[in-house]
Order: sequence, then C-alpha cells, then structure tokens
Amino acid sequence: MTTFAINAAMQSKLAQAGIPHESIKVFGIIRQNVHVICLSRETAQKWSHLLGSLFPASKVACVSHMWNAVENKGTSMRPTKRSGWLVAVAG
Repeated sequence: MTTFAINAAMQSKLAQAGIPHESIKVFGIIRQNVHVICLSRETAQKWSHLLGSLFPASKVACVSHMWNAVENKGTSMRPTKRSGWLVAVAG
C-alpha cells in the first residue's frame, strides 16, 4: 500500500468521525501530518482529543487561524477573511 493510499484512507476516516470541520488535510511521506480547520474552540478541542488518541506519542497543536473566504467582499488589498482554529499533529 502506498503512502498516498494510506493518507487518503486516514483522511476519509477522519471525515467520517462526526465532528464538524471546514477542511481536513492528511499528507506526508516520512510521517503522517494532519491539519484540521474548524470554526469553534469547542470543536477544536474535540479534534485535539481525537488526534491525541490516534497519535499518542505526538504533541497536538491547537492555534487560532485565519484564511481567505470563498467570496471576497472587500478589495484585492483587503480581502475578506474567516477566522477559526487549526488543529495539527505530526505523527
């Protein structure tokens, strides 16, 4: 099984976890990195607990995060942003 297939399987399993999210990215060749973006702090804590149980030897980071909105209502010099939380782990 290739690392791409393993990462894709992990991403689909995390998407089926039932915890709300904006995006889930699973990537890496040497070790598996997981980035989950969500909107609320409580949801970020749920993701942090889940990823901590999946990767017990790794430290889970939970930091505030901003990204560009899909629809820009500002100008090119001041784009519309969304804010939330990034939960990341490298296992």
